[in-house]
Amino acid sequence: IILALGSFPALQGIKLQQLTLLVCGLLAGCAAAIASGHLVIAGFLLGVATIKPQLAAIFAGWLMLWTFGSWRKRQSLLWSFAATMVILVLGGEALLPGWIGRFRNAANAYWQYTGGGKSVLDLVLGPLAGKIVAGILVLVLAGYCWRARSASAEGVEFRWTLALVCAVTLVVIPTYAPYNQLLLLLPLMAVAESAPFIAAKGTAARLLLMLAALSVLWPWLAALALCAVLPLLGSETVQHAWAVPLYTSLYIPLTVLGATWIGAAAARPRTRHAG
Repeated sequence: IILALGSFPALQGIKLQQLTLLVCGLLAGCAAAIASGHLVIAGFLLGVATIKPQLAAIFAGWLMLWTFGSWRKRQSLLWSFAATMVILVLGGEALLPGWIGRFRNAANAYWQYTGGGKSVLDLVLGPLAGKIVAGILVLVLAGYCWRARSASAEGVEFRWTLALVCAVTLVVIPTYAPYNQLLLLLPLMAVAESAPFIAAKGTAARLLLMLAALSVLWPWLAALALCAVLPLLGSETVQHAWAVPLYTSLYIPLTVLGATWIGAAAARPRTRHAG
């Protein structure tokens, strides 16, 4: 918890009073509620999390698909989610008539101040290639989710699917702000727990795991290095290097996604074999 709250994404989110922090907490609470069998609570938390639709959309889509994978047992999740959405929409209309139209205007403004709706993939690969790769990722993720729709909430496959959903969401949404990287906490925990298993999958897997670790740890290492040389170089010189800890910011989502995908792909046959 201390490491998460002390990370740059968390500190940036706190400074900017970003609702992303709240939404990530709501999504984490939703996942925890599902794992403990409290589907009504999970549906409520998921509905509230849609205050940031770009972060919650794929997450909600996966959980609705998972609900239909065992409708009789899981339908309370959908009904709770739907009821929460109706209450939010009608309550918003009662408090602020015409808010939906205003929301569309705000969404257009959001598109502009986030750099024209550029995703991490757009920045790394270019607008055209980024959108093509994003579309492919979403389609492949949809196929993975479809095959995992019957997975038990307590199982490894369900956990890896949630991790994949979070990781893919972060690279395809039309914003690359670092504070959104808090959504990677679940993928990071899954990868860290299964690191030996992932590393055993070959040289490429080990390399990707190392790149992910380096990308995530770089801000901490760079910040510590700058603090260490502060007495020698002086504050003015060190302040000129303020961006050094952020050099890997764009690559953290990509490397974590790669490591998560390897872990998820490897966990599927292991899960089936265990069953």
